[in-house]
Amino acid sequence: MENGIRGCVFDLDGTLADTAPDIAVALNSALREVGQPPLPVQEVVTLIGGGIPTLVDRAVAKLGAPTSIAGLLVDRMLYHYNHSFCVETRAMTGVVTCLEALKQRGMPMAVCTNKDQAIAHKIVEALGLDSYFIKTIGRQPNVPKKPDPAMLMIAAECLECSVETVVMIGDSDVDAQTARAASSTAVILRNGYFSGDHGEIGADYLIDDMTGLLPLLDDLSDA
Repeated sequence: MENGIRGCVFDLDGTLADTAPDIAVALNSALREVGQPPLPVQEVVTLIGGGIPTLVDRAVAKLGAPTSIAGLLVDRMLYHYNHSFCVETRAMTGVVTCLEALKQRGMPMAVCTNKDQAIAHKIVEALGLDSYFIKTIGRQPNVPKKPDPAMLMIAAECLECSVETVVMIGDSDVDAQTARAASSTAVILRNGYFSGDHGEIGADYLIDDMTGLLPLLDDLSDA
């Protein structure tokens, strides 16, 4: 690459993987245990982003349920998700082809997600994507979650490149904000889980899905 891009960092949920079906099963199993009604998968999609505690808070608010049940819901959802984290989860459109091409080009890559780090690593491994990434960085103690730039900066260090030469590839306003906070380039996919106006989230570049990433990087290198 001659465009100053030295590393690619990917979000997980809605970017690399369609994780919503398994997330919904785990959430709804927990909701039933505390006497609350389940939510349709498409509604759960709108709650994703920020990790399980944030998702649970959003679910409680959507249902108008007592906030006092949030802690128990988090514990039960984590229990269910740890036991069925990759049953219906699949790689998103174009992901494997794109990652393979980037690997062949010698592009170092990492994952940066607000999902619990242990679960994130398991999902990446279960999907057979672990060989593409130097590091999977997820939610962990003492590291602020996105949109704080801390995790992205850790990822850049693992890739042995400056954070200014990293492209953050995600599907949401959180990913765009993270890239801006780190002075990285933000590439946002339209086919992910974000339900708002993609034109207003401050991405440097918008692409329909992962099949558009390689042409974009090629265009940047020719610029």
